[in-house]
Amino acid sequence: MSFSEDDDSIPPPPPPPPPLPPGAAAEEELEIQMTPVLERMNPGGGGEKSGGSSIRPDSRASSGYGGEQIELNLNEMVPGGLDEGGHNNSNNADGANADNNGATKKEKSGGMSSKKLCMILLVALLVIGGAVGAALGVTLGGNSSNANTDIDPSKEGPGGEDDTTTDDDERVPPPVVEDVTSRPSPSPIVVTLDDDDETVEEPTTRAPTPADTINKEEIAMAILKSSLPIESYTAVSDPYLATPQNEALNWVLYDDTFEYDWDALAMDPPDENAEIDFMQRYALATVYTVLNGPDWDDNTNWLSGDDVCQWYGVTCAGKEEDEEERKRRKLQQYNGAIIALKLVGNSLDGWLPADISTLTHLEDLELHRNKLRGEIPPHLYDMTSLKTIFLDDNRLVGSISPDIGKLVNLEKLTLNENDLSGEIPSEIGGLLELTMFWLFNNEDIGGPFPDIGDLVNMKSLAIFNTDISGPIPSLSNLQKLEVFKVENCKLSGDGYMSLYEVPSLIVLGIAGNELLTGTLEGIGNLVNLQELYIGETKISGSLPEEMGNLEKLKVIISPETNFTGPIPSSFGGLTSLVEINFAANQLSGALAPELGGMINLEKIHLYDNGITGALPDTIGNWEYIQEVDLSQNSLSSDSGLPTTIGRWTECEKLTIHKSGMGGTIPTELGSMTKLETLDLSSNKKEDGSGSGITGGIPTEVGLLGGLKHLVLFENGMTGPVPTEIGLLSSLEVLHLKANTFDGNLPTEIGTLTSLEYFDVEMNRIEGPLPSEVGNLAELREFVVAKNFFNSELPTEIGNLVKLRNVAASDNLFEGQIPDEITGLLVGLPTYSPFFSVVFDGTIPAAIGDMESLVTFTARNNKRRGSDGLSGNLPESIGRLAMLFEMDVSDNSIVGQIPTTLGECTNLVNLYMQENELEGDIPSELGNLVSIKAMNLKDNNLEGEVPQGLCDAGAEDIQVDCSVSCTCCTSYECEVST
Repeated sequence: MSFSEDDDSIPPPPPPPPPLPPGAAAEEELEIQMTPVLERMNPGGGGEKSGGSSIRPDSRASSGYGGEQIELNLNEMVPGGLDEGGHNNSNNADGANADNNGATKKEKSGGMSSKKLCMILLVALLVIGGAVGAALGVTLGGNSSNANTDIDPSKEGPGGEDDTTTDDDERVPPPVVEDVTSRPSPSPIVVTLDDDDETVEEPTTRAPTPADTINKEEIAMAILKSSLPIESYTAVSDPYLATPQNEALNWVLYDDTFEYDWDALAMDPPDENAEIDFMQRYALATVYTVLNGPDWDDNTNWLSGDDVCQWYGVTCAGKEEDEEERKRRKLQQYNGAIIALKLVGNSLDGWLPADISTLTHLEDLELHRNKLRGEIPPHLYDMTSLKTIFLDDNRLVGSISPDIGKLVNLEKLTLNENDLSGEIPSEIGGLLELTMFWLFNNEDIGGPFPDIGDLVNMKSLAIFNTDISGPIPSLSNLQKLEVFKVENCKLSGDGYMSLYEVPSLIVLGIAGNELLTGTLEGIGNLVNLQELYIGETKISGSLPEEMGNLEKLKVIISPETNFTGPIPSSFGGLTSLVEINFAANQLSGALAPELGGMINLEKIHLYDNGITGALPDTIGNWEYIQEVDLSQNSLSSDSGLPTTIGRWTECEKLTIHKSGMGGTIPTELGSMTKLETLDLSSNKKEDGSGSGITGGIPTEVGLLGGLKHLVLFENGMTGPVPTEIGLLSSLEVLHLKANTFDGNLPTEIGTLTSLEYFDVEMNRIEGPLPSEVGNLAELREFVVAKNFFNSELPTEIGNLVKLRNVAASDNLFEGQIPDEITGLLVGLPTYSPFFSVVFDGTIPAAIGDMESLVTFTARNNKRRGSDGLSGNLPESIGRLAMLFEMDVSDNSIVGQIPTTLGECTNLVNLYMQENELEGDIPSELGNLVSIKAMNLKDNNLEGEVPQGLCDAGAEDIQVDCSVSCTCCTSYECEVST
């Protein structure tokens, strides 16, 4: 088929393009002019959106523009196309091959003139080349409509460029753009005109489509610049800085498989939905990077291609929300905005990035129980959509900014258990929606109590364990308040009494404010009160009867206050009461029988008061009681525990110490099978008017299999220690000192393998010490002094490797100190071992190896009818560098005081009276610079007391008149002149 120059099927060539205007106008005009030419060149339409080839010809040339392959199909521009050698195939006419540059020289034949055809090609190439130049000029000049977000048209000069410099230009580095110098140079297409055989070189290209002109980096930086705080943008704008922000952006641009709508992001302004997608993923990626996301306990779906709404801890506005809810969030039709971020106790570690403030729709931020450090980001205060901020139990420092007042929608704020400091800003008082404010356990928070009288929605206020001070303002307007806890601060006055007018109050905690005054008059109005904490204050007066109206009251904790008078009988109506503590007050009178009506009581602590009389039988109604402490009162010595305590089957601790109570231990005690501590010690009255608890230990004690502490010392109890004691397999402390127990110590004592402390001192127990004591592997203190034990000390004591203190003096033991015992105490760690024995024989030299010995007592051996210790004091005693007290009085020790005793420089008390020591007092004792008391009387000593002892300030030195002394007390000897 042939074509002629007049063939209508060949369209006329387009007119030459007019000169292109500069800047964005040139780009727009170019697109209009190029449309028909591009349609002719590429009838199949545009290229792929992601930047693939727009045209796939047989013969093609390429350009490196934009990093994409732009291809030109010459077959479609030459009628009939070209053969493989580049020849025109329009009518099989003869033609010559292209020259070595790849150009094709057309012969004139019956078709269209080659000159005309080349003119068409030339015009097309010129137009396309202009488009490439304009596009490159726009890119290199940074004047695209998407990139230059800061130019104000009103400030442009004649050339269309900004003649001024904005503040943002000074503070923020320019956005990252592609380095076009690194792109490959475009490959030329050479077209030869047959008239003059001149060659024209033009780069092969085509006009850019919207997909081709998108620069993701540039678009991203423009959006970030307009959205991020300045410090965050600074961190992300320099590609050479290794910052978490850069790492997050790189993930968004190159690794994230989520399909961003870059066309929508390139709009001016960007599409809201697309921008939310981009900014949310960037912000969360930054949070993940800064807060050590790989080590979180749960990071499910984080930094995946899934929608952020599927990431662990992220909640988005859902499709289930109606239109009104969307309008409230100002999201129009968009349902993917993040409204909650909850990563509670998830091992977040680091500084909370300011980038989180770009989550502009966030309402709920819960990051408590993590390891957040640094200060609260200032831009957090700009997140005005926030309703909940939980940042407690972290490591935050710094102060709370007055900008907290910007969060006008805030309802809940918890910053407790951090290291915050400074004053509570007064702006807190303007957050009218606030219902919850917790700041406790920030010891450096100080200043005055904030004026929150207008926070009528407040329900829970907790600022305890801080340093706030001064009076509490009136809070009577807070009619919704339920929890008020400001314990352990420095508050003063009686302003808290305004809360008696807030009947919604459930918890009132003002304890530990030593300067608070006032009374409890009026507290009966708090009909919903459940917990009352008012201890360690100067609140005083009597307990009002109206407290019986507080039917919901569960807890009263009020130790160390100044309440006087009896506990009102109206308390018997407090059937919800679980715990009551009026320890260390000045209460008096007897416990009223009506108090048995507190039927749900679990704990009662009334120690250190002046409560008198007998315990009423009605206390047996406390069937849920777990702890009872009535110590240090003045109970009747004529009566003791009522038998009704057998109904206390839940009781774990019963302590009535030093209260003057008499009577016997009822056998019903055996029903208290959960009892762990029974302490009825020191009930002997100091004035001798009462003997305390009498009678014996009931055999039913063996039923208390969980008992850990049996403490009955300083009473008038009698009889033998029952064999049933061996059934107490959990017993750790057995303290029976200063009673009149008698008989033999039962061998069953050896079954108490959990026993750590054993003390039966000052009783009348006799017979041999059972060898079974060697089974007490956990024993640390062993005190059997001042009894009538006889025979030898059992060698099995040497098995007690945890033993620290041994007191066995004032008994009838015979023979030498067993080597097993001295060997046991050799090389002990630095504790406080105490060794007290009564023996015949000598003090072994091995005692010098007991380097940790602090107290050595071996006194009064002759009192029990023997000669006691004899022989010399060993020289090795000087190695006891930690010795604090030594008492070897009332023995038969002979010879001189060893000079090595002067090396025991920690010795404070030295008692060696009533022995047979002789010779001069060694001058080396003057080195005992810590000595306070020394008694060397009733010996055969001579010489003088070393002056060093006097210079050291010894308070009580006693010697015989045969010894000269210038600083001795009670020295009534004549001094020779």
